[in-house]
Amino acid sequence: MFCHTHRPFLNYANLMVPSVLVIILWIITIVNIVLGGSLSSFGVSPRLFPLGLIGIFSAPFIHSSLAHMGANTIPFFVTGAIINGTRGTAHFLALSAAIAISSGLMVWTFGRTETTHVGASGVIFGYVGFLCVAAAIHRNFASVAIAVVVIFLYGTMLFGIFPSDEKVSWEGHLFGLLMGGFISYVYGLNVYDSREHIDGAIDDYTSGGTEGERNPILGQQQSQNGVV
Repeated sequence: MFCHTHRPFLNYANLMVPSVLVIILWIITIVNIVLGGSLSSFGVSPRLFPLGLIGIFSAPFIHSSLAHMGANTIPFFVTGAIINGTRGTAHFLALSAAIAISSGLMVWTFGRTETTHVGASGVIFGYVGFLCVAAAIHRNFASVAIAVVVIFLYGTMLFGIFPSDEKVSWEGHLFGLLMGGFISYVYGLNVYDSREHIDGAIDDYTSGGTEGERNPILGQQQSQNGVV
């Protein structure tokens, strides 16, 4: 179930927000390199208080190198643009914040000691988890097609949830994927519940009425809620 934007998917308005975020990430990466990597200390440091907790909010914006940022740029932009274009900017930003905070908190709680986790890859894994669970819940052509494309493009990336390199935050990847999927599940249930409540209210209001009396109300409700 997707939010109607009444504009083409590959539209400047849909691509603007992910583009701006990518530019911001690159600027911070360059600043971090110029400063000798000092910004990396503001990542998520498990069970370190309070600086480690502050990293929950700052870590997704910080990358340790140009290669690190380069590896995240296209996956972040593509998955972010898909969610922004199908759910709307407000939902995209709220989802991004929810994934970053929830997965960051999980990394802080369960991550390896004496490590610092930075980068937007946890958020990217959250986007992938969100889109895959949405396809499983909604089972319409659009959501399934999007999930298939994302898995085709970035399926190998999912191996990043397993411990393989001590310099790679597999915890961030794993918890990002799990939290993105969980948020998608809750989000999907709320959308369905809201639509069922609306449909029930319409049925009660128009009980005994004609189809002609129902159609204007249905059309008005669909326009106001922007869901199909």
